[in-house]
Amino acid sequence: MSLEYSVSISDYVQVLESRKPSKVLITVPHDGLYGFELEPFLSPRKNGATLHDRGVWPIVRDMLGVCGANVIRGLMSRHYLDYNRNETDAFESPQFQSSYQAYHGRIFHELRQMQNRFGSEELLFLDLHGFGTQPSRAPRDGFDLVFGTGNRSTIPHGEPDQELARFLETRGYTVFLPTEQVQRQPFDPLNGGFTVRAYARELGVNAIQIEIAPRFRHRNSAMLGTRLSNDLATFLAERYAI
Repeated sequence: MSLEYSVSISDYVQVLESRKPSKVLITVPHDGLYGFELEPFLSPRKNGATLHDRGVWPIVRDMLGVCGANVIRGLMSRHYLDYNRNETDAFESPQFQSSYQAYHGRIFHELRQMQNRFGSEELLFLDLHGFGTQPSRAPRDGFDLVFGTGNRSTIPHGEPDQELARFLETRGYTVFLPTEQVQRQPFDPLNGGFTVRAYARELGVNAIQIEIAPRFRHRNSAMLGTRLSNDLATFLAERYAI
């Protein structure tokens, strides 16, 4: 990967940029440092979720040798900073503002560069997470992947969410794919959070939040995670080839 990517870390934001132009941007907001690593020095947030999406980063990392996506990873622990919230709710101590702004500034920069080169309709923005509790609508064996698009409000061009879901289903995965029908219910954190909604709205790019089930993220099931990495990367390499 060192021959194909430039890697930088600044303000607790890690950026892996393909040396070749890419049409795909992937973000990983919740699999950086662990909270306990900083507990003696910092006070955790008192409001909002603080769970670590353990095992998401290895899945993304293993995709890169196949699909050539650009990646932005938030390294600060979610105990102190949640990159997937608007700025007023993301942190409680001002010392984390610079990391938050660096993360979102880089997302905007990368997407704008891709947009200028290829056009909005040719891009795909993926925000990867992990989930623990299966949704109430899940089948007996649960979902492997849950797509969050705000009932497809983050898909302004074509049907990339449906194309990806169909591809993964042919590979044996169970995927929850939102429809355009908006149901009257409390906010569903699996249906697309701040990041995908913000950049789909602001830049008009297709954006999907993908939640990954625990069985693909555990160390004792690394083969499942490797298979998922390869399958996701294969779709991206074929669908968004340059």
